[in-house]
Amino acid sequence: MLNILNGADPSAVTATLTQALALFASSANTPLTIGSLKGGNLTRQTWINLASTLEAYNTGAIGPGHCAEDQTSSSSP
Repeated sequence: MLNILNGADPSAVTATLTQALALFASSANTPLTIGSLKGGNLTRQTWINLASTLEAYNTGAIGPGHCAEDQTSSSSP
């Protein structure tokens, strides 16, 4: 969401974000309940697939690519 708010093209992850936000909106989806799901559970697999797509977007593997680092993001003094 921060990348998009900062001007990145969201078209590669629009459907993924919509689905993830709907899952987050459900009070039944707490970290405890999701963490207790077993490997073959469909809901667990959905979370994993969404996370994988969003990671690919955030690292530049899909979508607009990875932004170049600038001086404001440097950790050096």
